[in-house]
Amino acid sequence: MINKKKNINVLILCQLSYYKDWLVPKTLLKLEPKIQIKELKNINLSRYLKFINTIWWLLNINKFLNANIILLGPFLNPFNSFFLRLIKKIRKNKLIIINHSYENPSIIHKYSLWPYSDFFITPSIFESEKYFRLPFWWEYIKFEDDLNTNRANKRFGRLIEISELLKRKIPFEKWLARKNKLVIIATHLAHPKDVLIENIKSILPIDGYGPIFDKKISNYYDSPFLKEEIIKQYRYDLSFHNSFFPGYIDEKIVEAYASGCIPISNVENNYMVDINKNSYIYFNPPLSKNINEILENKEKLKEIYESPLLNSTPNLNELKTFLLKILDRFRSN
Repeated sequence: MINKKKNINVLILCQLSYYKDWLVPKTLLKLEPKIQIKELKNINLSRYLKFINTIWWLLNINKFLNANIILLGPFLNPFNSFFLRLIKKIRKNKLIIINHSYENPSIIHKYSLWPYSDFFITPSIFESEKYFRLPFWWEYIKFEDDLNTNRANKRFGRLIEISELLKRKIPFEKWLARKNKLVIIATHLAHPKDVLIENIKSILPIDGYGPIFDKKISNYYDSPFLKEEIIKQYRYDLSFHNSFFPGYIDEKIVEAYASGCIPISNVENNYMVDINKNSYIYFNPPLSKNINEILENKEKLKEIYESPLLNSTPNLNELKTFLLKILDRFRSN
């Protein structure tokens, strides 16, 4: 354990006000009760408002100087780099910076990883001594009871039990009674979603929900429905990704399966390392050409439907080991 005579001050810098209830901060607290966490919501101002950004940093500078560990959460404003480097130079080896990003590494040009961090937590499969892979979709499933407090998947309506992703809750015959349609919940239909929908709508009818389909919905979080309430009415969910990267898996395919749907995804299985290739339908023309045959084959659909979604059962042991290594380094400084 860490020196019991001294608290460990962890400062979170993140645009997401609920990040303190995510797995990394909550696991840190479980591993070391002497940790005290403070959270600063990172302002996201234009580069043309550097003066205001600078004032914000000057007002909060003591919080950074008093921190033992700084946890940089998702969507880090690039303007912070100058001040973070300055803090790191002042504190030298007395400060540890962890950069946690859940964005797809291939599209985070604006919110790229801060390269001067000591440790990195990302959804990428490329791991090393300083890089740890934490699947983004894990934020939406239940783990140990004491970690689940205040954690939520507000748009879906609940956290998902791991057991729901290993075995179907309802039999195949009841699934057959659902609407024989495709459903998609989306904020936008930017490429490649537009092309994928154009190609698949001639095969089965599509019902769409979300801001892109209903102009009365101002943004994703103001949708007047829970995703599970919608998805569970259908046989198939269009769990399309905007982009691909090895190891990056968002919440869509997990929520679709937990809602009793067969997910249809445009991501080839080699990229989705956690997902059983037999549990979803791959659709990415012209690479996939047999979707009609699958949808018309009751025995094949039963095989897909009854397959577990996950290749293995998620557990937090490796994350705990990684975070303990960071705490051990703090102790040795």
